[in-house]
Formats: sequence, structure tokens, C-alpha cells
Amino acid sequence: MQEAKKVNENSICQAEIKTKKFIVQYDGTNYEGWQVQKRGRTIQGELEQAVSAVTQEEICIIGASRTDAGVHALGQVASFKTSSHLSNDVLRRAINAHLSRDIRIKTVEDVSDEFHPRFDAKEKTYVYIIANVIDPPFFLRPYVWGVRGVLNYKAMEQGLSKLSGEWDFSAFRASGCGAKNPIRTIIRTELTCQESLDFMTIPYETSLIIIRITGQSFLRYMVRNIVGTLVEVGHERLLPDDIEEILKKKNRQLAGPTAPACGLFLEKIDY
Repeated sequence: MQEAKKVNENSICQAEIKTKKFIVQYDGTNYEGWQVQKRGRTIQGELEQAVSAVTQEEICIIGASRTDAGVHALGQVASFKTSSHLSNDVLRRAINAHLSRDIRIKTVEDVSDEFHPRFDAKEKTYVYIIANVIDPPFFLRPYVWGVRGVLNYKAMEQGLSKLSGEWDFSAFRASGCGAKNPIRTIIRTELTCQESLDFMTIPYETSLIIIRITGQSFLRYMVRNIVGTLVEVGHERLLPDDIEEILKKKNRQLAGPTAPACGLFLEKIDY
């Protein structure tokens, strides 16, 4: 393979450089999260290697959300700059050919040079799936949190509704969160229940609680800490009204445990 050339706007004519926006899905089970790290495989790292192999350029990929280790995505958005003349469909298929089966690019499109996946995002929606059974179906285990004991989903729904609006979410952030401002806005919340799920044409009879949260941006572990707290409400160890008090006191010790990463999906990002 010939040495990759670096995409540098100072060395390549501006007209030749294009900004590509793409939507990517991934199973985060075997990865150390989105962001490139010194050790371990990451989604960003795998994508940069794959795109570089196709374009023969040194590629830097910018993602809309830095999902943590084990978190999945149905609609992660990212971008990169390239001087490649390949059509978007050919580019998509060629990149996918260089990726593992647990990462797939759905679409590729041209956008303006000013586009930024993270700063331009208006809404991000995360969904969390709880299997309220002793033993979740085998093929669903990598994608759900199996919680024993009957959960009071009505109380969980009431507690979830307390989170809407602008709050200081210090009580729901990870200790290592680097965000300077803990204030975030939750735009919409939804909790639904279902007793079965079709997976690969096979119907599974299992009790599922699906929590969907839409916001402008999120703190590290924020959604998982919210879900862990809602499970405490479901077990009636906390009351729905306690959620608002936890928010006001800004004390992480008052909230519930961090829910496992396996049940969390970045569902979609709107611009």
C-alpha cells in the first residue's frame, strides 16, 4: 500500500476537498467506545483506518457523540474531509468492505465545509432497553440490562417525567466527566413497555421496558445514571418525586447506580 497522503487544506486546492457526512451503526460490545485511545479498539479508530485505506489519505473523523465502551449506535453521525473523487455510494461500499461486521456505514453525503457533527446537532436521542426478567433471552443479552424483581413501570414513568427541561445534572454525571458546565436540557422523555420482541424473525416472549431520552447534549454516563436511578424507583426504593430532589441537591451519591452500557443505544441525531 502506498503511503497515505494527508488531507491538508493548505496543500490541496480548496475546490478539491469535500466534506463528507455519514451515518454509522455499530455494536459497541467489543470496543472501548467511540474516541481513539492509546489502547484498545475504538469505533473512531476503526473508521479512520478503513477510510484511509480507501482514500489513501490520512483521515481525521469527527463524531457527533463520544459513546462509551459497550454502547451501541443506530444513528451515529460523523464527518471527514477528503479529496477522493469516488461517488458517495462507491465510497460507502468500499469503506464497509474494510470494516468489521459489527460496524456499518448506512449513508454518505456531501455537506458544506462548515458542517460540524457535534456543534451543529439540535437533538440527540438515546434509547435504553431493560429486560425485566430473571434470565433474558440468550440472543438479546448483549443489548439489554436484565433486571430481576418486578419493576413498577408507572412509577418509573413518573420519575422520568421529572427530568424534562433545563437542569443542573451534576447528580447524574460520571466522576471523570470533563464537561465544564453540568447544565443540560432534556427535550422529551418516553417510557414504553412490551411483552414480546421479534428478533431475526423469532418472537421472544419477554418483558421489556424501553426508555427514550432526547436532549441537546449529554454529560458522561448521564443517561445510564438516569436509568439506574429509575430502576431504583421501579423497585420502590426511591419515589418518583425524589428525582426532582436529587436534581436540586446535585449530589451523585443520592442517585442510583450506573446502568450497564450494553442496554444503551444512540438512536438518532437531528440537525
